[in-house]
Amino acid sequence: MKIRITKHLLTLIVCLGLITFLTITVNGAKISDNVELVGDVKSQEIWDGVTLDRMHIKAKRVGSTSADPSIYDWDTVAISAENNPAIRIVTWGMDSQLNGKDYKAGTTLQIAQNYEATHPGYTVVAAVNGDFFANRGFTTSSGKVYSSASNEPLNTWVADGDAFKSVVMANPDHVVLGFSEDRSYQYHIGTIYGKDYEIIYNDNIYDGTGAVRGENVPTFTDTPIFNINDTKLEANVYFQTKEVKQDAVNIFWEGSYDNIDVSGYTVWKGYVDRLSVPQDGFYKTFIGRHPSDPTQHAMSYNYDYTHYYLRGRLLEEVSLDTISKVDENYFYVVTKNNEVISQFEKAVTVKVQYELTGNWAGVTSTMGVLFPFLINGKRTAYVSVKGDEHNNNYLNDNKPKPAVGFKADGTCVFFFMGPGPLSKSSQGGPSSIEMAEVMESMGIVDAFCLDGGGSASIVYRNSNGRLEELNTPTDGHTRSIANAILMVVEDSNLEVLETSATKATFGQSKPMVDSTLVSAKLHINDAVYDLTSENIVVNGLTPNTEYEYYFEYTYEDDLMQRTTKTNVLKFTTLAEDIHEHVFVEGKCECGELDPNYEEEPPAHEHVFVDGTCECGETDPNYEKPNDDQQGNNGGGMSCNMGFVSIIPLIASCALLLLKKRK
Repeated sequence: MKIRITKHLLTLIVCLGLITFLTITVNGAKISDNVELVGDVKSQEIWDGVTLDRMHIKAKRVGSTSADPSIYDWDTVAISAENNPAIRIVTWGMDSQLNGKDYKAGTTLQIAQNYEATHPGYTVVAAVNGDFFANRGFTTSSGKVYSSASNEPLNTWVADGDAFKSVVMANPDHVVLGFSEDRSYQYHIGTIYGKDYEIIYNDNIYDGTGAVRGENVPTFTDTPIFNINDTKLEANVYFQTKEVKQDAVNIFWEGSYDNIDVSGYTVWKGYVDRLSVPQDGFYKTFIGRHPSDPTQHAMSYNYDYTHYYLRGRLLEEVSLDTISKVDENYFYVVTKNNEVISQFEKAVTVKVQYELTGNWAGVTSTMGVLFPFLINGKRTAYVSVKGDEHNNNYLNDNKPKPAVGFKADGTCVFFFMGPGPLSKSSQGGPSSIEMAEVMESMGIVDAFCLDGGGSASIVYRNSNGRLEELNTPTDGHTRSIANAILMVVEDSNLEVLETSATKATFGQSKPMVDSTLVSAKLHINDAVYDLTSENIVVNGLTPNTEYEYYFEYTYEDDLMQRTTKTNVLKFTTLAEDIHEHVFVEGKCECGELDPNYEEEPPAHEHVFVDGTCECGETDPNYEKPNDDQQGNNGGGMSCNMGFVSIIPLIASCALLLLKKRK
């Protein structure tokens, strides 16, 4: 029986396979004339609107120009995110955070973890490795030697709106893919194929400046933009000039200078958090020679080695007349622009970069890709047994290949073919033809090739909430790379807040990081509850019982409102309600005694003798007798005679009276 795995079949699998794995027996089903499915398609919803499909396939490597009768076993992985703006497509790398000058490499898994660490309140759902990068040393035209990998990505790279690399390669095989916050995407088309997708190789590809014609090429501002705390200021900016420019912002970073006169200017010293400097000699080493002029290395549309990116913090205003040297990791801002100066203060963040314009103005993330497999549902000229004639041995070599693709409805797909745990294979990877055939069968209409071989890596968030790699690395270990493409969501913080044996309280544990919650509905026990300003309390639950619940919610940010759902979450009620002791005079009504209770002693009643109590308290009304005070009769008894002194006199009188009576 022959079954074509179509978009509709995979959609059915997704619908039936919510949360848990679903297997459908389609052993021996044909995906194409060259690719056959082995066993079952395994489908799992890993997040609301994000589905993981895994297959073991057998394929012929028909794209190879050499005869190859072998049948290969590979894993095929597709992670599909429906066109919902709540699932954002972004790019990231280990050096995307503020951590210095060098490009830093990390595995796809490490890059995903680093994104979460630098973006609290966001969760990475899936990731795939990105652009090719400098994985070996080279020498610049100025003589600077990179003896080891610089890890610089080959093509344009923007992440979080920061243009770390704002040059665009002119090599026709390498194009740029861009992502916007609303989930729209842009791509530029090189000139290896025309509108009819036929190969175009002729002397007219390159113009006199070395630039290559192409469609929808990313464009950047002619001059860098000066930002203070991410607020753009109108100012002309100049980097590393031999003299300061009047009424401009002049920036000098580490290096030696020929005593540049800055007298009369305001000068601030800053610390470099991130500095990206494009390297000449980079393309000469990694891309090759200029096709029409073998003495020149491959160039880019705007590559003049001055498209820098700088982010740093101002430290202090300094008094300088000349600049002869700037220490490592520091920079100077020199200007007479009063608008700029008025914004300066200690710890202000300064960012200087070239920014995307035109059709690319709304793009906040870009990624360099090698070539397109599919454009508008048609195979490109790269998908051919003549692929080797394109002077690109990556097209049909025997290596794992990842890709990023899009369906007609905007669904974004992270795709991989190569060794993995399902096939238990170590047999390299497919040609461009097998890649295109399988992606076509899934309904993908635009597809772009990413860095492969040992760099190939695809990651997802598993049912335990951990990020996990799905492929088997061909290096024997996961390779560190320059950057990656991620699927991320902003955390809603909607969850169960408190449980007892018979009830549970639900709500938002804390506000969202960048957005505001507009509305939310709790789904539990086939009932729906609206979240208001008060938390939701669900009563009548069974003790010691596991319950599932999820929230459907809408939130808004500066751009739009977004609606999505949380994953299905679980909690277990308590076996019995926990009694909270209320102690009265050291004892709870349940009989429990307060171990910290100390009984107060009975109240002390003062007994004053001569105006003083034994406790030390004095009688506030006590008046001490005067020793010199006498009675009216001078011979009379002193008033100072105490009561004890007259007792004998009283006793004598009493005896006399008794004798007289006798």
